[in-house]
This record gives sequence, C-alpha cells and structure tokens, in this order.
Amino acid sequence: MAKLKSLIDNFTFSILSLSLIWGSDYILIKIIIKSFHPILFVSLKLLIGAISIFIILKFILKRNIIFEKNALIFVLSAAFFDTFLPQILISFGERTVPSYIASLLLASSPIFALIFSILFTNEKLNYKLVPYFLFGFLGVFFIFFNEFIKAKISINILNLLLVAFASISYAIGVILLKKVSSFMDAFTSSFYLMIFGFLFSLIAIPIFKLPAPDFTYQSIFALIFAGVVLNGIGYTYFFYAISKFGAGKSSFVGYLVPFFSTLYGTLLLKEKLTIYAVLGGILILISSYFINRVNLKGD
Repeated sequence: MAKLKSLIDNFTFSILSLSLIWGSDYILIKIIIKSFHPILFVSLKLLIGAISIFIILKFILKRNIIFEKNALIFVLSAAFFDTFLPQILISFGERTVPSYIASLLLASSPIFALIFSILFTNEKLNYKLVPYFLFGFLGVFFIFFNEFIKAKISINILNLLLVAFASISYAIGVILLKKVSSFMDAFTSSFYLMIFGFLFSLIAIPIFKLPAPDFTYQSIFALIFAGVVLNGIGYTYFFYAISKFGAGKSSFVGYLVPFFSTLYGTLLLKEKLTIYAVLGGILILISSYFINRVNLKGD
C-alpha cells in the first residue's frame, strides 16, 4: 500500500494515469455519438459517474456523504464551468470546426489555467512552469501537424469562438475545482460535481429538443464505461491531483490526453500514427518531466 501511495503522490505517474483514462474519451465518443445526442451523452455520463461514486462511498468505503455548505457556490460554479458549459459550446462549435483545430484550441486550456492559478490562487510560483507549458502546447500542435498541412481550412468564426470559450471555461473550472477540494475530499467533491453538472444538463435537454437515442449494446457499454471510469474514477483522481500538486500544475494533463487519444486511435481504430504525433508526444513527456522537477516552494 505504501508503494502504491508513493506512486499516486508522484506527479508524472498521476498525469500519465489520468491521461490513459481520459484519452479513451476519443474512442468512446466515436461509439456513443452514433446512438446519443452529445448533450444527452454528457448528461447520462455525469449521472452514471455520480452513481458510481455514491456506491464507492456508501458500500465500499462505508462513509457518509457530507456536504459543506460553504462550498455550495464553488461546487455550482465548478459544475457549470467545468462539466456543463464547455460540453455545450463544443457540441455546437465542432459542427463546422475540424476536430484537429478544436483539439488545438482546447489544448490552450492548461495555459489559461496556469495563468489563472498565478493570478487568482496562492500558486504564485507557477510562473516558473510557463516555458514547459508552452513546450507542451507545441507538442500538441505537432500531434495534429499532419492534418494542418493537408487541410483546406474554411471555418465559421462564431463556432471557432465557441470552442475557444470552451477552453477558457475549462480553465476557470480547474481553478474552481481547487477551491472545492479545499472543503471536501476527492470522492465527495467529485460526487457533488457530477450531481450538479447533471442537474445543469437537465435544463439543456428540453431546450435543444434532442432526438430519441438509438440504443445498441456497444453504445450502452461505452456510455457506462465513460460514466464510471472517465467521470467517476477520473474526476476523483483529478481532484486528488489538484489538492496534491495544485490547479495550475495538474492542468498539464490536458496536453497528454490528445497524445493518448492518438495512440488509442492507432491501436484500436487502425488510424495512422505520424512521425509528427510521435515527436509531439516526446515533447509533452519531456515537458512533464521538467515540470515535476521545478521547485514551487520558494527559495
């Protein structure tokens, strides 16, 4: 147990583990989106995530789920900016914005999160991480470089802005998640984040008049996996990482996710892995190594 704890408390191990979990979202979305509207998918994924955390807390850890009243405004805000608003913006923005451009825009979220952590939290020494975050962003650019040089780009500016605002919304959400984690433990924080995110999504469902889902065994399995693993386990681990390493530093996971998504696409969907993607992944991994070595405790 002590060895496992030391691994979990290691920054590089934590962001690699989170990236392995969240990187699979690319594959799952390809399966699920054939059966579920994006908003319905997000809503059900949040509900399943909340249920899975509830089961862990009540029946495995045998703990009471206590809500800290002082955290209410931060939980509501985090649920809105991190789990609800970005998904809505992305689902509309990506209708005309190519996925590789959307991925690059969303990869700017860690930079925004780092800046916000310097300005609005006690993580003032995060300015030391800026060069490595820029190298990480360059790595993501290399991952999608092949698509850029081949594409004839014609983009709706409004939809481009929607994706850009989604990136900023995620960054705001990360800062709010740090605030929530100061009131409650990782499991409890994740549970309430999922619940309130789900309630926000219920508002959107009647507004957008979603078509009836076309269920398949494959899409149902993928949805349950996404809810339990990506949301339930993934967000709980991310809350722990934020409390352990800080909001700015933990947001670096946003660079590794596209790399692992590319690897999953290559291994499971037989998509081509380009030399640019490999180079981008190497840049990101090198950046994460140096981030782990930066002293953020002052002189």
